[in-house]
Amino acid sequence: MSPTLIRTTSAALTAAILLLLLVWAFRAEPGHGETGVNDPTPGEVGQVSVDMDTTGNPSGSGGLLSTLDPSANVAVGNTHDIDIIVDEVDASNGMSGFAFNLKFDPNVVRINSKSAVFMLTPNFPFSDALPCAGSCPVAGNWRADEGQISGNVSGEGVLLRLTLECIANGTSLLDLADDIGGDGIPDILDGVTFGTPITVSSAADGTIVCGTGVTPTPSVTASPTASPTASPTASPTAPPSASPTATAPTLPLPTGTATPTGMPTATPTATSGGSTPTATTTPTAEPTVAGATATPTPTPVGQTPSPTPTPTPVGQTPSPTPTPTATPTPTAAPIALVWGDDNCSGEADPVDSLLTLRFDAGLSTNTGECPDLGDIVDVQNASLHPWGDVDCSGEVNPIDSLKLLRFDAGLSVTQAPNCPEIGSAVNIAGQ
Repeated sequence: MSPTLIRTTSAALTAAILLLLLVWAFRAEPGHGETGVNDPTPGEVGQVSVDMDTTGNPSGSGGLLSTLDPSANVAVGNTHDIDIIVDEVDASNGMSGFAFNLKFDPNVVRINSKSAVFMLTPNFPFSDALPCAGSCPVAGNWRADEGQISGNVSGEGVLLRLTLECIANGTSLLDLADDIGGDGIPDILDGVTFGTPITVSSAADGTIVCGTGVTPTPSVTASPTASPTASPTASPTAPPSASPTATAPTLPLPTGTATPTGMPTATPTATSGGSTPTATTTPTAEPTVAGATATPTPTPVGQTPSPTPTPTPVGQTPSPTPTPTATPTPTAAPIALVWGDDNCSGEADPVDSLLTLRFDAGLSTNTGECPDLGDIVDVQNASLHPWGDVDCSGEVNPIDSLKLLRFDAGLSVTQAPNCPEIGSAVNIAGQ
């Protein structure tokens, strides 16, 4: 065997061994469970995944999952089932619900239907309506919120099954995410403390190839020739008529009778020395027109004449202008409300749960005389919280809706420290 071949073979073996070590390390890392193996970790879920092959997956709780398949090829026009799976939930936590977003290319694939009766039997399914592609509330982004009011399950299994349909040639990533939780990873809700998300280590996406195994190159389509469009004929426009210019009114000139004054008379004045006397002219005043009045200055048309200031008589001190005194605004009295009664109906009930879900979905809500959902309110003895955030987690979300349903059913509800109990009377600082 040549030295070159030996080196090549050795390098290939080394790479294979390293790959096996990485796979072993990944599976041995706490939280990264292996499907088909009972290996739960308390307080942690290894992974939530898209399984592109549902064959062998259990139909309920207590079973083991088959091998995870990350991709599938489907002919255009055909449907294909996928499972959203969890691996796995420890019995010390249990699972009472889940929430996630599945993002996909709405030009390639459509979600036709779902089935959620597997590990859980949801009695509050609040997922987006199906079928949807571009018609989802957000195109290519389907939201699932499912759970059950009482009881919890553990182990690994199927959260729900979706039926997809290929509607065009292409490849679409099936991206598991969470647009509400903040970490971007699907939520698994703890069934013991109820509603608190269990830490999920990672999410595994899927891929669907619609058409052949390789994404086909789109055929070039000839661009249609635009039909000539007749240029519109301009409608004759009547020449504008000249607007008459307003002429300031001619003020009448003052009239009166002039009093004639005689011509100046020369009075001879005698001079000494026998000189010829010189006539001195006595000036005569200018003639005065009797009855004449001052001619007022006309104000331009459309201008408001300026008021003439009233002079203060000499020797009189002008009166000072009084300074207005600010009137103090009275402090609003606290408002007595019921914690969890989002619409001020008098009690916390399923209607408040529905309002919470509508708010979470970005739909309109009518809270009556109560604050708007999400508004920050100052709860006496409980600091600041968004209105509708019944468990004081910092945000209004489906977990608040679920807790309202549990309260209405008479079941236990776990609250954060210093958070009012659902149904208790609280005082909100005046708005």
